[in-house]
Order: sequence, then structure tokens, then C-alpha cells
Amino acid sequence: MMTLTRNTDARLISAYQQIEAGTVKTLSIDVFDTLLWRKVPRPVDLFLLLGEQLKNEGWLIESISADCFAALRQQAEQVARLKKTEMYKVKEKKMSILPEVTLKEIYWTCSGLFNRVSIDEMVQGKKGIINESDVDDLVALEVDWETRMTELDLNIVRLIHFAHEHQVPVLLISDTYLEHVQLSNILNGIDSLSGKPLFSFIYKLFVSCEHGCGKQTGLFKVVLEEFGILPESLMHIGDNYYCDYVSAQELGIQTIYYSKMTPDLLKTLSFEWPEQNLRERMKCLDPDQGDFGLTSLRCKIAHHIDCLELTEEEAFYWRYGASILAPVVVGFVQWIYQRCQHLKESRVFCLMREGQLYAHLIREYATYYPEWQIEAQELWVSRQFIIHACIRQAHFHELLVLTYSSPAAPHTLGEFCHELGLDINKISHFIEYQHVKLEDPHFCEEVARYLSGTLELRDEIVWQSAQKRKRFLKYLSSLVDLSQLKHMTVVDVGWIGTIQGSIQMILHLEGYPIQVHGLYIGTDHRASYALLQGFIREGYLFNAGQPVDVALVIQRGFYVLEQSATADLLPLIDIDDEGKVVHGESIIGKQQQAQVVLVRRGIEAMCHLMGQTVARGAIKWNPFSEALIEQLRQILVRLTGHPTHREAVKFGHWSHDHRSGTHHAHVLGKDKYYDKFIGDMFPDEVFKDLAIAWPAAYAAKKDENYAIAAQLVRSGLLKKESFLSHDTIPLKVFLDTGSGFHKKATRAISLHSNANRRFYAFTKLCSFIHPMRNVRLELFPHGASLIRIKSLRFNCHLRSTSAPEMLAFFEGDEEPDIGWEATKVVGGGMFFCEENQSLIIDYRFDDPGVYMIQCSFCFELLPIEQANRSLLHL
Repeated sequence: MMTLTRNTDARLISAYQQIEAGTVKTLSIDVFDTLLWRKVPRPVDLFLLLGEQLKNEGWLIESISADCFAALRQQAEQVARLKKTEMYKVKEKKMSILPEVTLKEIYWTCSGLFNRVSIDEMVQGKKGIINESDVDDLVALEVDWETRMTELDLNIVRLIHFAHEHQVPVLLISDTYLEHVQLSNILNGIDSLSGKPLFSFIYKLFVSCEHGCGKQTGLFKVVLEEFGILPESLMHIGDNYYCDYVSAQELGIQTIYYSKMTPDLLKTLSFEWPEQNLRERMKCLDPDQGDFGLTSLRCKIAHHIDCLELTEEEAFYWRYGASILAPVVVGFVQWIYQRCQHLKESRVFCLMREGQLYAHLIREYATYYPEWQIEAQELWVSRQFIIHACIRQAHFHELLVLTYSSPAAPHTLGEFCHELGLDINKISHFIEYQHVKLEDPHFCEEVARYLSGTLELRDEIVWQSAQKRKRFLKYLSSLVDLSQLKHMTVVDVGWIGTIQGSIQMILHLEGYPIQVHGLYIGTDHRASYALLQGFIREGYLFNAGQPVDVALVIQRGFYVLEQSATADLLPLIDIDDEGKVVHGESIIGKQQQAQVVLVRRGIEAMCHLMGQTVARGAIKWNPFSEALIEQLRQILVRLTGHPTHREAVKFGHWSHDHRSGTHHAHVLGKDKYYDKFIGDMFPDEVFKDLAIAWPAAYAAKKDENYAIAAQLVRSGLLKKESFLSHDTIPLKVFLDTGSGFHKKATRAISLHSNANRRFYAFTKLCSFIHPMRNVRLELFPHGASLIRIKSLRFNCHLRSTSAPEMLAFFEGDEEPDIGWEATKVVGGGMFFCEENQSLIIDYRFDDPGVYMIQCSFCFELLPIEQANRSLLHL
């Protein structure tokens, strides 16, 4: 007896139960997108592939391109239906549902798209039609594409077998222009579960074009009358809400709505696959494999039976892992297998912490790739540990480069010294600067110059680096015999390939002639130099920063995938003298860890579904297909750069820890200030503020269209001036570092307002040697104006602590504790300035050790005409 555990689709459980209970006497099943799933997202994509073949083989007239044919082929079906009822002659009465047509009738309608040939030309092999009724070859070509681009849904096939075992006849009912013989040929393949033709389990096939009516116009009634059965004894399963679900329910038929897409996935796919731009869709369609079945598989996995045991909240994370992240991650794993086969590499080292996920998936996928076996080994290493193990002489330039090693979360000077093996408390020259971040180039130069120029410190740095190398090699030797190793392949997310380069350097310094090869999801432009030097760092979806629009978007929003790969592991902070990894404390909350586990469960489920589909030959996976690579790029660009509002909310509270062993984390997209003011920032400004970990998430929470615009501006496809008004206002920022304000502004900015008439400014000011005492902002409106300040913030970095202090003004109802100078203070953050008068805002810092401020300023400017000044009661 077939059991429910073999079925993986939650929607079909009730069908099994009712068949077993005997309440279903007959089972009817829709064909397309129910019994059969497609290797294209939409039927029009099949017409694109067919159009490409017709164009290449010379069938189409010269002016018709593949995408033009696809659009016209869609329209031809509707025109054929109209012709059949002569609706074009009917002026008064309109039919809501058009009659059924055959595929041959559709091609008669669009016969003008094809070259006319004589019989002699046809005999000579020229492609074309003799007259408008000579369309049999064209019909056969489309049926052939339908056959190639469809596969059996094994969950539906299992249900058919189950019904057959219980003597429940199975009918197929399809609204289609394909005739019985054409559809039979498509369905007559071998069922892989039974080894027999599927049709041997089907009692009868009903097609709408031969009965002259569809499911909404009488086809269900035809079935009931022909079999003499009651509606309640028939169960119908189909994907079309109106044709399969509503029309069947209206007759009293039991129904299962086998929906193809969830609302979330429908929204996602509408971005990845442009609805109207058929030429763009072509870029993601392989001429032999379509979309490699990814769209259908992503839709199917969303209804997986594993989600039944989860709450709605938990199921969101599971489905996100399965439908959104898994195609990219599993596609990466499949590429790794093929690259290793080509390189004849049987072992890969997956760099931890993210490497745990990749190593696990490589091992899980081994069953589905028998052509080559890979041993996946986790290799514990962190960028901060490994780059400091490569110091050879500790000269100025060597140390200067290290000070810039973490731009997203800059070191403090104390942390930097600790990573070098130095105790900053013993360096009197630096003691008062230990909490200062290494952001200012001049300060970094001063640090590198002092450390490299102090012999005692320099020798200590070199010795500590040599000890780190020894400890790392001891650890690496515990994993593999280095004396037998000629090549070493590492796997990681990517970007520069810093860890790969550092491992290569360590092996070289210690006399091991081992070539280190890197396989990454992507590398940016900073990997170019290493590539030109012969150090291979391969990026799958983007390489050396190309395509630039893809690389730019992905790198500022990759955190969800990155954190999903670091589920339950503590960060590496060191390797001890025994070659054992020393872990730090986790700074990721338990709620996030639990959600990460759900995401990874979804990824693993999709890994097996994709692997099984490839293993049985339903799709022929080609990781080097340009169309597949482009499709995976679009998935990755969408999830990183264009999250939906729901995704931004669900993942916004996640934290991303930047460096191993130190308590540095960014909340990805949950901050009250940015949630409120993101819409006032210009699109290009959103990505300049490094305090915003995932800019696209904040933008999506505010307005998904704004989020799209922000990415278009950043990628250069849309000019930032598109969002700027013509009105401008100068803003000057002055600093007092102990000798008063200088006449020349420290920073001068010409501000433009955005579409909602608000001005937003973000600027960063540093004074590392002489701490800041006062800051002044001066606005110069053109003409008499009313200025309403929405927010003024100073994010102050202090010498006395590594935690910045946030000062916020004008955001509440109370008057701010800050000085100002204007013609009149209206109240509520509003100031009136006469013509040729500026608004001046002064603030004196209480702490004497402010060395850097990040200033955010948002305000509205309302010009006041001379005649309306009385409104202000001046």
C-alpha cells in the first residue's frame, strides 16, 4: 500500500485520505502545470524558444524576430477564437468566454508571419509554407517544443498510482488547443516510478478543443454526463483558480486548488522575469533547457509537506531558503562539481564559518553527481587571523594596507594592535587613541609610520606573525598531508579572495610549493590584480567585478545568505599552539539562530529536489549555460538589492557580525531613524552611509518602488538628478577644534530637495589630532523662507570609548538643547529667515574627546512671498 510519506506535496494529502476512505469514486486531473510542469516560467517563453528556432531555420519573414513572433503567437490564439465566433461582427452582444480552437486554427491565423515557398523550393530544403493552410509542420514543431519543455509531476503521478491501486478511475481534463492525439504523444512517455507508459493508468482524456467547450463552459458537465456520476463523487485537481477550482465547485465537485505560485513567489518572479520585455526574458532562457525547470521547482517546493509542522512565521523562513536562496547556492555547488571534475580536483576546503553550509551541500549532492566525487573539508580560518599571519617585515606600506582591511566595520586602534599581538596599554604613544577607529587616512598613516619605525614594536609584530603561521600550518596539517599536496582548492562566498591569497602567501613563506585555487560565488574588481598575476580566483556569477551592475547590487545586500550559512557556529579568534581552533562568543541571538536553521532546512530540501530532478534526466543541468548564469544572477540581484517589504521586515532584525572574535555586528535593516528618514535621502545617498548595513531593506520597507529607483541610480542606469528639484540651498559646516571657527567652512554642500520637497544631508567630519569642541551648521536660503527642521543628528565617536554617542535634535515635541540664530523662532523646529539672512545652528560637545562625527540633517524649506509675511505675525 502506498503511504503518504512518499508524497511531498501538502496539497494532495486530502486526496489520499478521501480515496482511501472511499468518498472519491473518480479522480480528474488537469494537465498543464498540474500533471505536467514546464521548463519555462510562462507559455510565452516557449514561444520565444520556438521563435528563435523558426528564425534561425528561415521560417519567418525577415522583419519578424523571435520576440515579435512570441508576442504575435499569443495574440493569434485570441484572434482565432474571435474569428471562430465572428465576434468582430457583433456590436451589441459580447461573449465573456471565447470558444475553443485547435493549434492548427491558430497557425492558420498567423500564417502571414511565414515565408511562402514553392513545392520545388520545399523539396530543396527551404523552410516555409506553400499556402495559409499548409501549417502541419509548424504545428508539429510547437508540439515537439511542448514535449521537450514539460515533465511529469511525480507527486501527481504517485497519486494516480494510488488511485489505480484503489480502483478509482483517473481522467485527464485539459483546456487546451492541443488535440487528443497531440496531447497523448506528449503524455505517452515512460513513467519513471512504474516503468510503464503513464497512459496505461489513465481511463480517458478530455480536451476542450475537441468538445467545443472548456471547463467554465460545460466540459465538467460533459464528464459527469458521460460517466453518469454524481458531482460529489468526483474530485478534480488543477492549477487555474477559475477554470479548475471555482467552476468545479459551482457544480458540487470536490476540488483541490493546485496553485502554481504563492503570492510571495509571484511577486518575486515578476521582478526576475520582466513581464512585458520579451527580449530581456530571452537572456535567461537556454535554447535547449529553457529555465532548467527552476521556476516550476521553486513553485513546487513552496508547498512541501515539511511546512505543515511549521507556523506561518516559521514556514516563511523555510520557503525563503528553499525558493529564494537555494537556486543560487545549489547552482553554485553544481558548478563546483563540474569545475573540480575539469581540474581533476577531488578535495575542496570550504572556508569557515560560511563553509559549513557549502561543505554540507557538496556532500549531500554527491549522490546526484556520480561522474565525480569530492571530499568537502571545512577549513577554519578568518580574514583577520590569516592576514596578520602573512606579515614578513612589518614595514610602513605592509602595515598601512592592514589598517584598511575592514572598511565596513573599521578597527579601533586597540583592536588593531591586539590583532598584531601588541598590548596597546604598553604603547604610551597610542594609549589615549585606543578607541579611535582607523577611518581617517592620515591617522592610519601615522599609526603605520610609528609601528614600523619603532624597532621593538616592529620586531614583536614580525615574531607574532611567524607564530601565527606556525599555528595555522599545524592546524592545516591535521587536515591534510601538505607534503603530498600540489594543489589546494578553496570554496567561499568571495569578493576579493583575501583568505586564498593569504594562505598562498603562508605556504610560500614556509616553503610549500602548493598552488591555491579559489572557487567563489563572485569576485569584485579588487580581485583583478591577483588574476593578472596568475592567482586564479574564479567567480561564478560575477568575476573581477563584471558585470558591474550585478556586482554592485549584490555586495551591499548579501548578508542574509551569508548569515544563513553561519547557523550555529562561534567565530574563530585564534589557533592555539596545538593547532586547535579557539572560538569566541556568539553575538547572534537565539531567535535569529532558530530562523537560520529553518532557512537551511529549506535550502537542503531544494537541494535534494533539484538533485533528484537532474538525476532522473528531467533536466540536463549545465552550470556554464549563459542563460542559467543570467537567471541565477537575476535571482541574486533581486534577493539582495530588491527585497520585498515582507522580506525586509522579516530579515531586518537579523544581525551580521563583521569580524571574527570581536563584538561587532550590524542590524541589517531595523533602525527607527532610518526607517523614518530613508525616504528623504536621495537614492545615491542611501548607499554612501555605511551605518546602513542593508540599504535596500530600509528602502523596501518605505516604498518598494523607491528601492528599485535607488538601485537604478547606483548602477548608473538612472541619473540621480532625476530625483532632484531645481531649488538649491547652500549648507556649510564649521568645526572648532580649540581655536574657534575658521572663516572657511570645513565642509560646503549645495543641497537639492527631493520629490517631497525635503532636503537631506549626510556628511562625516574627522579631527583625530585635535578633538572637536564645537560644530556649526549654516543654511543660506534664497530669499525669505520658513525652515522646518525634521531631524538633526550627530553620531559622535569618542576617544574614551569604542561605542559612539548619538545626539538627536528636533525629533520630539520639546525644544532642543541647542543654539540657533534666525530672524524669528516659530517653534516646533520652525525658523523664519529674512532675505539674505542665514539660519545658524551651534552645538558645543560636552565630551572633550570627540574625534569624528557623522552628521545627518533633514529639513523642509518653504519660501515666503513678501505679501504673505503677515501670516507669520511679524
